[in-house]
Amino acid sequence: MTTSIITQTIKSFCITLIVSMMGTTAMAVKTSSITSANSDVLPVVEETITVSQNSRLPQHDGNGDYRRSPHKIWKVVDRDPNGLNCRMSDMTYRELIDPRNDVEFDIMNWPVVGTLKQEQQFRIDLGPAGMGVMYDTRKQPWIFVEQTFDGSRVRQCFVRANHKFVQPVTD
Repeated sequence: MTTSIITQTIKSFCITLIVSMMGTTAMAVKTSSITSANSDVLPVVEETITVSQNSRLPQHDGNGDYRRSPHKIWKVVDRDPNGLNCRMSDMTYRELIDPRNDVEFDIMNWPVVGTLKQEQQFRIDLGPAGMGVMYDTRKQPWIFVEQTFDGSRVRQCFVRANHKFVQPVTD
């Protein structure tokens, strides 16, 4: 009985806290380090995530990378006049994300299968974890272009998830 009352009180408090934060901006800062298999300590760049009622778009970290995002609609902002390279291996996307397959995600060295133009919008596949980002062998984030919206045949390939190349857009 007492446990039930405590649980209800905690739930009520959390709901009140969340509702009161909806009109304001909340900021979380995380700094840590990761120890690799060979005991080298790798610094992790300070990551700032901003959440606001008026801004549901993902924010990039200090390196300009989008680390996680359930957001589906993006656009190309790369200023390269030749366009943004979109890369893919010789495997299908479903084969790549299948945990039974031993795949080396050296995406930067995969062939360029097409380029996306500046301001071109596209939808990404959110992947098995629902967070839209896959990491290559260098720990760089990439997003999978599932479909473009201008009739372009460039799709089913990866682009770097960095603010210099892509940005989320409102749905």
